[in-house]
Amino acid sequence: MQIPIDIPPGLNSDDTTYAAAPAWTDGSNVRFRLGRPQTVGGWERLTNAQASGVCRAAFAWSDNNAATLNIALGTHTHLHLWQSGSFFDITPYGPVAALGLDPLTATNGSAVVSVAHTGHGLSTGAQVAIAGVRPVGRITPNGTFTITVTDPDHYTINAGVSATLTRALGSNPFSVLLGSPVVTVTETGHNIAEGTTVTFASASAVGGITPNGAFPITVVDANTYRFSFTGNAASTATGGGASVTASVPAGGGGRSVAATPQQALPGGSQDGTGTFGYGTGAYGVGGWGQPSTSDYFPRTWSLAAWGQKLLASPRNGGVYAWSNDTGQRAAAVVQAPTRITQMLVAPQRQVFALGCTQENGLWNPLCLRHSGVGDETQWLTDQTSSSTAVSMCCRAADGSWAGRSLAATCWSGPPRACSWGPTSAR
Repeated sequence: MQIPIDIPPGLNSDDTTYAAAPAWTDGSNVRFRLGRPQTVGGWERLTNAQASGVCRAAFAWSDNNAATLNIALGTHTHLHLWQSGSFFDITPYGPVAALGLDPLTATNGSAVVSVAHTGHGLSTGAQVAIAGVRPVGRITPNGTFTITVTDPDHYTINAGVSATLTRALGSNPFSVLLGSPVVTVTETGHNIAEGTTVTFASASAVGGITPNGAFPITVVDANTYRFSFTGNAASTATGGGASVTASVPAGGGGRSVAATPQQALPGGSQDGTGTFGYGTGAYGVGGWGQPSTSDYFPRTWSLAAWGQKLLASPRNGGVYAWSNDTGQRAAAVVQAPTRITQMLVAPQRQVFALGCTQENGLWNPLCLRHSGVGDETQWLTDQTSSSTAVSMCCRAADGSWAGRSLAATCWSGPPRACSWGPTSAR
C-alpha cells in the first residue's frame, strides 16, 4: 500500500533532521511554487561578444515572422544588436543637424550648391547626407555628397545637375479666366516648390492683363502652376507671347533640410557630472541661489519598436530607424526633431518626442511633439497632417514631469489624433 508524503514547502534547518520531520531541511537553487519544489531559473550568457561602452538601455522585439529575436543594446558609445547568436554594430551616422530655413544657394547653370551649416566642424572630402530638401533653382539636391568646405559655417556640394534660375517658357504659357486674377502657367517639368516667389518678365498682354512681376505660386502638377495677379482678367484667353521668362530665387530648400555627416555618431558621456547651479555638481560650483545654465547627462537611449523596425534616440539626439538589415546601420529619420530628451511610441503608431526642438529648429525643453499616425517621417504641423507640437508651462525634467505640473495626452481621433494639457498642479 502506497501512502502519499505531503511535505510542506520551505526549508527548516533550525532543528535536526528527525525533529523537523516532515520538512525539507536543505536545498540548492530550489524555490517552492504551489507547494512543490522546482529549480530556480537562472541567467544564461547571451553572447561572448563584448559590448563597447556602458550599456544603459536594452530592448527586445521580434520581426513580422516572429521567428527572429532581436535585442538592441544602447551604450554611451554605440548602438549594438544581438540577433540569432551574432553581435552587430548598428550605430547610426550622425549627429543629424537641422539647417534652418532655406539653407541652400544655387547658381544659374552650375551644379554646385552652397549649404549653410552653422559650426559644421567638417573637413573637405567628408561625406554628408542631405535630406528634406524642397526644390531650389529647379533642382532637388537630396542625397549623399562629398563636400568642399568654404568656411566654418558653409560648404558646397555637387548636385550632379545644373540649376536653372531663369527659364524661357515658350509660346503663350499663360491662361486666364474672365473676371479672375488667377493666372495659370504652363512650364514643363518646372520642379518649383509650393509657395516659391517666381518673377515673370517680357510677357505681353493676355485677357487684358500683363502679368509681369514677382508672385508666390501654387503648384498644380509637374507641368503647371498658378498665381494671383493684381487685377482681374477682362476675358478668357491664352497668351503672353513667345518671350516670357520665369525666374526663381537662388536660395531655398525649405524649412526641413537636415544634414547627416557619414561618420559614426560620436559617443556621449559615460557618466553624468552634475550641473553648474548652486548646490549641484562639484562643491563650491555655482553662484549663491543661481540656477544651472547647462546640464551634463550620461548618454542614455530611448528604444522602441515601430512595427518590426527599431526606433532609437540617444538623449539630446534625433530619431534613428533600423530596418532589420544587419548589414546596415540605423538611419536618421530626418524630419523628426534633431534634439530629443526622451522618445516613445504609442499603441496607435505615433512617435512622441518629449522635450525637443521646435519646428523652427530652436531647442525647447517644454516642447512636446508627435509624428503623424502610422508615419514616423511626418512631423510638420499642417492641415493635412495628424502631427502636433505643443509647449507646456514648465520644464520637462525627465520628458514627462514638469517643474509644477504633469502633462497628459489622450487619443482624440482625427484630424489631430491626440490632445494635450496639464492634468493638475503639483
